[in-house]
Amino acid sequence: MPMKRRIANRRVEIPAVAWDMLFASGYDFMGALDDLGLPDALSFPHGSAARADAQEAWHDAARGAWAVVGAVYMATWKADAHHPLPWAAVKFGLHAGFTGSLI
Repeated sequence: MPMKRRIANRRVEIPAVAWDMLFASGYDFMGALDDLGLPDALSFPHGSAARADAQEAWHDAARGAWAVVGAVYMATWKADAHHPLPWAAVKFGLHAGFTGSLI
């Protein structure tokens, strides 16, 4: 009898620096988060349910990561006149402990 395939229950650990591009811009241009296994929303037709589901999955993953490493990210954020806040801070809010400058 063939052996039953088991799906690994191991949680994927993504280093905080891998979230930099997504937190700053809202996009993972370099594929640093590919290990999460989330589908790229841009690979689905515009307006499709699959694209909306993929965007929601990315949004949920980003919100969870922001809750965990957002304060550390904001401690190193370098604001400028064009980008006073990163995308994630605008989308999910600043952390209570933020003490940086917003120009």
